[in-house]
Formats: sequence, C-alpha cells, structure tokens
Amino acid sequence: MNLNSSPTKSQLEALIAACDDSAGHHVVWVNNIGNVNIDAVPQGLTPIGFEQSKPSMVMRYETFSCGNDYVGPSAAKDAEHVAGIFESLLKEWPVAQTKSKVTYIG
Repeated sequence: MNLNSSPTKSQLEALIAACDDSAGHHVVWVNNIGNVNIDAVPQGLTPIGFEQSKPSMVMRYETFSCGNDYVGPSAAKDAEHVAGIFESLLKEWPVAQTKSKVTYIG
C-alpha cells in the first residue's frame, strides 16, 4: 500500500491480516516514498532501536503491544480499527513528508 497511489482500506486490511499478533509487538510505519509497512519488532530490539534500523522511516504509529489484537486476521475485520488507522495515515502523510524527524501517530 502506497499513500501516494490511491490507497484503499482493503489494502490496509490485507497488511493487518498478514500479521501475527502473538509473534511480538508490531509497528505500522511509512517510508519516505509512501509505502506503508507493518513489521514485528525483533526480540531484543527496543521501539527506538527499531526506528533507527529503518532509516527511510518518516512516519510511524506507537508500537502495538503483542496480544491486544491490533494486528492479525481478527484486527483486519474490525472496521472501526482499520478506518481509524487508514484515516490518520492519510491525514498525517502530507505533513510527515516535510519534516526532518519521524512523525508519531498516537
């Protein structure tokens, strides 16, 4: 899903559904060309360390804690949850592109 190429909620649902909530904490983040990613934070790496490991990151959500159904198939079926993430990504993206620091979405 790319925020510059007519993104859809269905694309975001697919990204969320592909994750395993029990595999660890996850971060929704966007790189400098608008690609939305959802990655598990590797064991032993702090959220700040994760951010530092992604130099193309320009925008990110707060870390989604493991076991809270923020990601995974059931999270993707939660229309309100998906819509909230989708709308905030679209809203924050134009501003995040102009900043020199990573934009946090809470």
